[in-house]
Amino acid sequence: MKILTQTTLVLAAASTLFTGCSLEEALVDESMEYDSGSGSTGSDKMTLSKTGEGFLVTWTKKSGTYGEVIYTDDLNKERGNGYPLTANADGTYMMPCTLVESDSEGARFSCAPSNVSNSKSVYLKTGVSYSWLVSTGFDHTHGEVGGSTLYSGGELIVE
Repeated sequence: MKILTQTTLVLAAASTLFTGCSLEEALVDESMEYDSGSGSTGSDKMTLSKTGEGFLVTWTKKSGTYGEVIYTDDLNKERGNGYPLTANADGTYMMPCTLVESDSEGARFSCAPSNVSNSKSVYLKTGVSYSWLVSTGFDHTHGEVGGSTLYSGGELIVE
C-alpha cells in the first residue's frame, strides 16, 4: 500500500509539473476540448472579451474545488459543447482564442489555456449563439452566463 501511495504522489507531482494540472484533472481531461460579459459561480468570476482575431476568456477561480469554463448552445447540457478551460487550484486563468479557419458552416478557434501546455479547439457553428459560463465541482453546478459568442456572416460577435 505504501508503494501505491508513493507512486500516486509521484504521478500527481509529475502531472502538475509538466501540464500545470493535477492528476485528477489530467484523468478527467483524458476521459473526454466588441463587448465583454462576466458571470460567476459562488466566488468564481469569468469574463469574455473580443480580441483582434478571436476572443479572450479570463477566469478568477476562488471556489477551492474542481471547475470548468464551458461553452454551450443549450444551458441544460451538463458540460455544454465543451470545457476548454479547467482547473483545481484557485487563481486567475486566461485563455486567448484565435481564429484558425472558417467557412459557411462555422469557425474553428485555437485556444491556449494559461495553465496547461496544450492548446484546445473551440468550434462555433454559424448562426448559433453560445453562452460561456463557469461550472463547478463534479456535479457541474452552473454559474451565471458570463458572455456569449456568435459567429455570423464571417464575423465573430462577443457580448
